[in-house]
Amino acid sequence: MSHPRLTQRVWPIDDEASVAIVRDTYSVLRDQGAQGAAAALHHATRRARSLHPTQPSLWAAHIHIGP
Repeated sequence: MSHPRLTQRVWPIDDEASVAIVRDTYSVLRDQGAQGAAAALHHATRRARSLHPTQPSLWAAHIHIGP
């Protein structure tokens, strides 16, 4: 069985930063599920970026693949 969508990290990052992005992603999915996983991850990444603008290693590793 294959999955049409995948969200993953492309390199290791700080555990706390990763947990924050995952929590934000799922919160957006829960509250605004119709927009989808890509939009939820985008929102979470933008939030992390706003908190740590000079540390892309904390927010740039997550990607979404699929429709």
